[in-house]
Amino acid sequence: MNKAIKILAVLLVAQLVVILAIQTNQPGTAQVVAQPLISVNLNTVDTLRIDGSDDQHVALTKRGERWQIASYGDQPADQNKVAELLQKLSGIEVRWPVATSTAAAERFEVAEGSAQKTLTIQTGDSVVDALFIGTSPSYRRVHVRVNGSDDIYQVELAQHDIPADPESWMDKTVLQFEGDILSVKAGDIAISRDTNGDETAWKLAGSAADSTDPALINRWVKRFNSLVVNALVPAQNVEPIIVQNPALTVHISGEKGNADYAFYTADEKYYIKRFGSSALYEIASYQAKPIVEVEPKKFMINTSDAEPAQ
Repeated sequence: MNKAIKILAVLLVAQLVVILAIQTNQPGTAQVVAQPLISVNLNTVDTLRIDGSDDQHVALTKRGERWQIASYGDQPADQNKVAELLQKLSGIEVRWPVATSTAAAERFEVAEGSAQKTLTIQTGDSVVDALFIGTSPSYRRVHVRVNGSDDIYQVELAQHDIPADPESWMDKTVLQFEGDILSVKAGDIAISRDTNGDETAWKLAGSAADSTDPALINRWVKRFNSLVVNALVPAQNVEPIIVQNPALTVHISGEKGNADYAFYTADEKYYIKRFGSSALYEIASYQAKPIVEVEPKKFMINTSDAEPAQ
């Protein structure tokens, strides 16, 4: 009996080997080689348009070596954010589709006209490819379909990697003052320091040197090196805000040049613009208030009104 079982086992293994060999040699059953999801060389494209299902859209255009938000007053885009997206898209490889039917395209929301997001890729005026982004089956994964193909894939990508609103792509540091600051004139306050690079050498005009804390002055001055704006104010809303007198005007001199700023308040919000540009930006109150509400006593030694530590 045991001998018969052994013989049958040997025969079963032999059958499995033969079946496997036959399947392996059949056309279309060879191992599928990973292919790029997007075949276009993304280093050559100069326009990315992202359309959301909620009527939001953004158009990013490359001018020279810099990306701008064409649909947002040609504001400079966050260059790192655009580069990260292009790198992610270039690195996505696919093998087997999870579905190919029209019904599946609707279900996974990657059908043309009903996709959650559509990424259109252009070179000049020519559309070279389009990607339909749909539902998310798991964390940082989405269903996608390339235009002209029925294949639907699951890929490593997140919806927030491809936002359809301009604010998410904007370079929020656009108003930061670059380089070392040498002097600041803010309203009636004048601050200056020597050009020897010593950040403790700040002087407040009209105050004795031993009555002010240079570290507090330096902390306040550095706020201009770290300005972050929230959003661009639509052109039609600018005039009612800037028609009033600014809450504060600031002139800065630095090693790399000069800059003039104006801060405004309206409807309990703060706004900022840089002279020489028509753009007006909304800025968070936690950034604007310590600048706008500056007083000499905030720089005095041992006062409760001193500039708070960050």
